[in-house]
Amino acid sequence: MNKWKISFWILLILFLCISLYSFYVITDKSVTIAFMRIGYSQTESDLKIVSRIYETDFTKEEIRSEILKDSIYEYLDFKKDTLELQKVDLIFANEKLINIIAKY
Repeated sequence: MNKWKISFWILLILFLCISLYSFYVITDKSVTIAFMRIGYSQTESDLKIVSRIYETDFTKEEIRSEILKDSIYEYLDFKKDTLELQKVDLIFANEKLINIIAKY
C-alpha cells in the first residue's frame, strides 16, 4: 500500500471518532440544559407562590386560595397537613402554616 492510502484511512477513522465524540458532547449538553430549564421554572413557580403566601395571614384557607390561582395545583390535596408543591413542602398545624421546607 502507498503511504497516502494509510494516511487517508487513519485520518478518516480519526475524523469519525472526533465527529462521534462531538455529537455525544453536544447532545449531552442540550439534554442537561433542558432539564435545568425545567428545574428553574419549577423553582420560580414555587418562589412566586411562597412570596404570595407571605402576604396572607398564614391560614390554610388563605394559602389554598392563593395556591389555586395557578392551574398547576388544581388537584392538590388540601386535606392533609402537608402540601407538596414542586420543590417546596408547606407544613400546617391547626390550620396555620408552621414551616416551609425545600425538598432539594
